[in-house]
Amino acid sequence: MSIRVKFPTPKGTIEIGEGLPTYLISEIGLNHNGSEELAREMIYQSALSGATFVKFQKRSPSDLATSDFLDAPFEKCPVFGSTQREVRERLELPLDVYIRLREYAESLGLVFFASAFDLPSLHFLFEAGVNIIKIASHSLTNGPLLEELAERKTPVIASLGGTTNKERDMAVEILKENPMVLLHCVSAYPTPDSLVKLDTIEHLKQRYNVPVGFSSHEVGIDVSVAASLLGACMIERHFTLK
Repeated sequence: MSIRVKFPTPKGTIEIGEGLPTYLISEIGLNHNGSEELAREMIYQSALSGATFVKFQKRSPSDLATSDFLDAPFEKCPVFGSTQREVRERLELPLDVYIRLREYAESLGLVFFASAFDLPSLHFLFEAGVNIIKIASHSLTNGPLLEELAERKTPVIASLGGTTNKERDMAVEILKENPMVLLHCVSAYPTPDSLVKLDTIEHLKQRYNVPVGFSSHEVGIDVSVAASLLGACMIERHFTLK
């Protein structure tokens, strides 16, 4: 029996898995720099690029880090602020903007979803009408987040970068009733070709009996093409305009 799952779309459902096309996720993340106009252009260009899904990120900085960390000097992004708090809050889009961006993406035939980094962000995304949630690699051990997703039986896409077999087993067990896709992921930016380990895609399919895709952090497209040929049901690629 083919390993497949159905996810919601604005016009019904989309089936994902063995014997079906490899779908492209445009990972916009925070590359919109807090600008609704830039985010809209990136959604539009994602559609032109052939993506089926566009993904954003949502986090509540004060629920993820201590004040000492957030308010310490931060020199990496001086245009956006001088502390982690200033930078992070500058990049977070408000609810009304999220709703408009979701509606715009859907008007172009795209499936809009986002990573929830914490429970307040998860509730925010539900309020914005987002009905597929991405679990980032570092959130796979966030028990309360997984348990609420399990309670709601929300469709999830989960990256596995840097996780152990035990951590993956526990997360999949919690989410066993959810429509789910796992993404093989190497948490190195950029990922050297020697570390990609694309045979993990088949291993994960056999271990968990769910569709498996690939979250790409490598330079170029060759590895992503190879992942598709090796059975990846989705390819997630970071996306920007330049």
